[in-house]
Amino acid sequence: MGATYWKFNADSCKVEMVGMTPQAPKESEGDVVCADCNFNNTLCHIVKIVLKRYSLPGVLPPELVKLPNLREIDFAYNYLSGTIPLEWASTQLTFISVLANRLSGEIPKELGEITSLTYLNLEANQFLGTVPSELGKLVNLDTLHSLLRRKYIQSFLVMADGNKVESSFFNLRRELKSGFSLNILNVIVLIA
Repeated sequence: MGATYWKFNADSCKVEMVGMTPQAPKESEGDVVCADCNFNNTLCHIVKIVLKRYSLPGVLPPELVKLPNLREIDFAYNYLSGTIPLEWASTQLTFISVLANRLSGEIPKELGEITSLTYLNLEANQFLGTVPSELGKLVNLDTLHSLLRRKYIQSFLVMADGNKVESSFFNLRRELKSGFSLNILNVIVLIA
């Protein structure tokens, strides 16, 4: 992810420093949370990684799939570029925030395979195109923040277990079946 300094204390689940300089930025927030540790804490499972506001210039790591117990990632407010790794589709993540980075290209339709996802924040990046209809497979999704940039966006459609949230420019229409609740839908469309 572009960090040149990584420092963990004796508890490998606590981040002391990560970033581009020996001192972390003032408002940075870093955390690694572990669970299911064995009785003497020699083996723990990483369940959450937070690296916010570190000014990291790299790309999102596809290697996160090697952490099978990882459920939450928050890489908000960095300078991460590229796109969301397709490998993440095979994870059991419940929370993804890549808010305010430099991610680009289309939102990967493969994100729809992460059916455990309850929170997805893609806002303030440089994504193009539409929200893929495959995100409709995210039946547990409570919160979606998205920012799309395209010269001519006519509509997008999100299907979720037969429920529909549809937008045609700024005319938002909702058809929600009982039992389905999308608590927050935040889609900003920029017409360039």
